[in-house]
Amino acid sequence: MAHRSGPTVTDRHEYLLTRFLQLALAGLAVFGVVRGNLGVAFNAGVSFAVSWLPAVVRREIGLRMDLHIVLLITAAATLHAIGTLGPYRNIWWWDYATHAFSSFTVTGVAYAVVVTANRHADGVSLPQPYLSVALVLFSLAAAVLWEVVEFAATKLGHAFGTQSVLVVFGVSDIVTDIVFTALGGVAVAIGGTRYFRTLARKLVARRPFS
Repeated sequence: MAHRSGPTVTDRHEYLLTRFLQLALAGLAVFGVVRGNLGVAFNAGVSFAVSWLPAVVRREIGLRMDLHIVLLITAAATLHAIGTLGPYRNIWWWDYATHAFSSFTVTGVAYAVVVTANRHADGVSLPQPYLSVALVLFSLAAAVLWEVVEFAATKLGHAFGTQSVLVVFGVSDIVTDIVFTALGGVAVAIGGTRYFRTLARKLVARRPFS
């Protein structure tokens, strides 16, 4: 049986697409600065920084994430940044899709970390049924925290008479965001873990809790 000796065509495509999305994020940040749009500049800049987290992890602890996970993280950040240009207000499903997709990605990475702790940390034992519940609860907690941050940013913007870098569109928007964020967590708990098992195996191999 032949063994893989290098990156496949799909790997190269994912790598190029990831770099293209990062370039787009950088361009959006510059566009926001030039146009004086603080919201676009801030969100695109933060999203650009988030897209480089896998590279930072690789440099700091020597863990190389699979390209499809890197692409997921970058795509989630890009969807959020593009949303600040208008889709959040003008496309009814954009906010829902972004929250669900981002939750799927964040909860999946959390799953990999929990699996590692479950196997190597003393006193940690979480059977699969409880792990699924924990993933959903994690996504809900993350959703509530994010909505609190958005609400606080909006209120601060109003208080100082400046443009808010994050915007809340009302109570119904908060509730709907939490629901769709929870759905992202449910997707990981039900069947999405297979996308993150490779990352979990790499973390386990490093024995970070030993």
